[in-house]
Amino acid sequence: MQRQIQQFVAASVDMVTDVVADVAMYPSWITAVAETTAVDDDRTAVVISGRLGPFTRSKRLVMRTTVASNDSGCTVTVCRDEGPGHGSWTLSWRMTPDSEGTNVLATLEYDGRWWIPEQLGRVLDAVVDDARNGLISEVARRDAR
Repeated sequence: MQRQIQQFVAASVDMVTDVVADVAMYPSWITAVAETTAVDDDRTAVVISGRLGPFTRSKRLVMRTTVASNDSGCTVTVCRDEGPGHGSWTLSWRMTPDSEGTNVLATLEYDGRWWIPEQLGRVLDAVVDDARNGLISEVARRDAR
């Protein structure tokens, strides 16, 4: 299952990259991320939580973060790093410069069996909409410092 969001952010590629690469701070701006704990330099344990009606499901994942830059922008990939036998979770952020800020394309991919596809789709739609708004708020908060 895959979900994408596109969002313009009125900040530099470097500023947006700093925000999306800082997985430890995700709980402050992505409500589906309940908590994070550092595992090592590039891996973070992330507890994600989703709600559908009266039911809530939480899942702990160990995620590895990689950052790659080139002339056309920057990519941050946060992917599950727990070995074979686990469903794959990948959140990829692509930031490209714009004359007034940064264009962001975020892609969330999941291939496991968290819920049935129709239900999971509704949960993921809510998560990506929430992340879009949270990203703008978090960049503005950090830019104000």
